[in-house]
Amino acid sequence: MPDDIHQVVAYATYKKCHEAILIYPHKLTNPINQLVGDSEVRLRSLTFALDSDLEKAGQSFFKRINPAILRQFVKYSKVFSGHQVPTPNSHTFF
Repeated sequence: MPDDIHQVVAYATYKKCHEAILIYPHKLTNPINQLVGDSEVRLRSLTFALDSDLEKAGQSFFKRINPAILRQFVKYSKVFSGHQVPTPNSHTFF
């Protein structure tokens, strides 16, 4: 198992999280969307392209994130960053 997958699955398992996403700056030949090993962690890969228009890349990225996962991300970002993170809506990110 590659190091990035091993690390995110170990951390997700430690945090009792059942969903994890690895974000890459380029498309993978074989995108990830599966339960990993004996864990209860569903791992997905997403792309945030850095080699094109970042505005369009951001819009494309957020369209692909499951809204429930996005809500969890925002919730935990508030906890860990200590900063207020705006609630996602059509005006927040674009």
